[in-house]
Amino acid sequence: MAIVQTNINYTYETMMYNLHELNNIYSFLQIQNTGYSVLVKKIPVIILRSWF
Repeated sequence: MAIVQTNINYTYETMMYNLHELNNIYSFLQIQNTGYSVLVKKIPVIILRSWF
């Protein structure tokens, strides 16, 4: 089962949903907001946390 579907139209909302699901599955991911776009949408960044 694929986490991120590739056979659909990819929207901002789909991306944010996928990031949320990936974060739930992989606990070493940290998702933060780096700012806002000109359309006032959050710009996410994914941080890989260290286990140490």
